Amino acid sequence: MKRLKELDYHEERAKVCEYWRRLLSRGAQIRVPNEWLTKFYKASLYHVFVTDDKEPDSHRYMCRVGSLAYGVYPNESAMVITELDRRGLHDEAERRLEVFLRYQGTALMAGMYSTAKGVFYGAGGYESGQYGQHHGWVLWAFAEHYKYTRDREWLKRTAQNLVEACY
Repeated sequence: MKRLKELDYHEERAKVCEYWRRLLSRGAQIRVPNEWLTKFYKASLYHVFVTDDKEPDSHRYMCRVGSLAYGVYPNESAMVITELDRRGLHDEAERRLEVFLRYQGTALMAGMYSTAKGVFYGAGGYESGQYGQHHGWVLWAFAEHYKYTRDREWLKRTAQNLVEACY
């Protein structure tokens, strides 16, 4: 508390504002004649950065579309991750895809599955929504990431996971 009381509010506020300005200025910027749409486009990125949880002691982010108690619904995550790639924020997209690589095969989806082997659903306890579509959406997000980046080294690192996901 003593250290907190020593901080200058205006100085700290300026640092936080500059942090957000820098973060939100990364990647593609779209400006259209409709100011509301321009602001919406920018605000959606802000929402991603506020909502996603960084996994402790890692570089991975749990990609969620709702804050606080909302879990990772991989189909929704795939849409957000692909939007990050479309904006040119490939490093941010990879941090979120890494969750699915790390937790591949760790959680069983509802249905007539006998195993979780190879399945892209696990998210370190954040996984939510027992939808059979999750796995396919995550595979799509991996394909889109490669389409946008053409990063062969990344593809080589993830190839075994992708092959396992296809069995």
